[in-house]
Amino acid sequence: MSSVESIKCNVFFPVLKDFFGYYVIEYKFLVLTDIDGNLLASNPRYTDTFSAKYSDPPSEPEKEVLPNLTAEEVVSVKNQLLGGTPEEKVSEQKNQDGVVISVQWQSFSFALRGQKYLVKVGANVPAIEVLRQGLQKSGEGAGVGFWRLEKNARKVYWSPEVYEIHQVLAQEFNPTKENISGLLGEADWRELENSIHEAFGKGKPFVHAFSINGLGGGGKHIEIKGGPEIGVRGHVKAVSGTVREKTRETEMEVKYADAREKLSLVENYMKNLERTLDYHALVSITDTSGNIIFVNQKFCDTSGYSASELMGRNHRILKSGKHNPGFYGEIWKCISSGEVWQGEICNLNKTGRDYWVYSTIVPFLDENSATPTHYVSVRTDITEQKKCKQRQDELMRQALELSRVKNDFLANMSHELHTPLNAIIGYSEMIIEEYFGSLGHEKYMEYIQDIHSSGEKLLDLVNNVLEISQLETGKYEIAPAHVRLGRILQDKYDKFAPMAAARGIKLAVENPEQIDEVCIDEVAVRQILSNLLSNAIKFSLDGGYVSLLLTSDSSGCLVFNIRDKGIGMSREHVELALLPFGQVEPAQSRSHEGVGLGLPLCKHLVEMHGGILVVDSEIGKGTEVRIQVPYDDVSIAYTSADVNLS
Repeated sequence: MSSVESIKCNVFFPVLKDFFGYYVIEYKFLVLTDIDGNLLASNPRYTDTFSAKYSDPPSEPEKEVLPNLTAEEVVSVKNQLLGGTPEEKVSEQKNQDGVVISVQWQSFSFALRGQKYLVKVGANVPAIEVLRQGLQKSGEGAGVGFWRLEKNARKVYWSPEVYEIHQVLAQEFNPTKENISGLLGEADWRELENSIHEAFGKGKPFVHAFSINGLGGGGKHIEIKGGPEIGVRGHVKAVSGTVREKTRETEMEVKYADAREKLSLVENYMKNLERTLDYHALVSITDTSGNIIFVNQKFCDTSGYSASELMGRNHRILKSGKHNPGFYGEIWKCISSGEVWQGEICNLNKTGRDYWVYSTIVPFLDENSATPTHYVSVRTDITEQKKCKQRQDELMRQALELSRVKNDFLANMSHELHTPLNAIIGYSEMIIEEYFGSLGHEKYMEYIQDIHSSGEKLLDLVNNVLEISQLETGKYEIAPAHVRLGRILQDKYDKFAPMAAARGIKLAVENPEQIDEVCIDEVAVRQILSNLLSNAIKFSLDGGYVSLLLTSDSSGCLVFNIRDKGIGMSREHVELALLPFGQVEPAQSRSHEGVGLGLPLCKHLVEMHGGILVVDSEIGKGTEVRIQVPYDDVSIAYTSADVNLS
């Protein structure tokens, strides 16, 4: 601004905005008087409250006050204000309604053009306390804590929510710059400390996300925001901000990019908290009728309305028509009774576009009557998350439909294949037995045995496919009954010992606790053990060792351990092998038979019994499959002889 430019008196206060700050000019009482206390000018906040009346008694304000201030005069006024010490005084004044209000005043003096003037800044003392308590409750409802560090101080102020987030007790932990570094870790603390230093030196706000392990244990994700507090003289007197736990939000971002952010305000940090909230939250305050009296910039950006268009308007201006009247009725019933409401709301912006928010509405309560005086709403825009969720739901519906079609197809094909396969196997058995005479050439016997063996393998595959299909569609049923496990273990040993011996593999079946009679599904247990023993032998090295161990645990479960010293699998291969038709080796290079149904089928059958199946494997060292299955009987019957087959 050049020296010839001037400033009219009606912009006298905004000229001092960098001295007072936006908050003081807009929200506190601000007056200009002569040295005798006669009112010369006032801001709208004061005029609306007191009808431009001031002091004992005031004079009417002049229409022209300090006209045509030059740039040099403005600088002179600022320097005098910065160099002076304000006088503080609390006085009582009647507002337009005749209600006496206690106002805390700070008076700054300056001289200009041979005259002395006073600039006075006032705050409504009771209103400050009500606002402080209301904002504290808002912070509790939104799960946000507050911190503050004064310049050149070691101790850091924490609100109760910060102690809770870090899982420490206020009486046991005194937060200082030194011991906070132990909570955050060296690297994270250095990053935060640098930001605090810049906030003090340059007035720069900051946002950080950290992973912590509190002294109380347990990993968490937190977000720390902060900014400078500017004193009346324009200097940075402290750095303050918010601490918010965002563990759930961080986890949900991986799946749904869902973010939920809730902030609250504290009276001493109002200016800085508004700045912090503007980064990510939509904030509004209404009166008890739902008429808007405050919105932040984020609210305006999302809704498309300016602050002037929203002030005094009812929140109904944002109704989208997506919710029925009962929905809004429940919200109003909740908050009007003094309770906090949280939930998702679909609103309509100025252009007619829907947008979704997750909202926390906190009623500010009168100290005496405990009835609401205002409602504060902190919202997070979740429009994109809702779109992603809808898309995921649609994809899930399509996947379920495809799965149903696939299962129906497999079930139908399995049933259709049974008839010809039974004929192939049956007639091949008759030919092998030479019911109607000799086959003649010995090659015919070799061929028919191959046909019979291939038919049985194909029938097993069809049966497995049918069972997998029935399991996935919920049509497979288990029928627990009293069975003799000792006999089942003996049968499995008799069946698989020759197969193992053919490759020089030692097979051991052990039952050291002599468990015998239990209540489980015999068919399912036989199939589980057959599949797992077959796999263990199949993937063992020649001359290796395979064992089946049966025990029980303290929770009343049967525990089957099947171990081999075979080729083993990596963690990724284990996950693949547990999927239907999952094959570890490519089909072109696979050296073992099978289509990958045995292990998934076992897993399904175990889970139908209410049990768990765990595979532990390492390449080159073998595989262990552990099955834990509950059984209905409380007691276990014991045989007279130990089943230890090796």
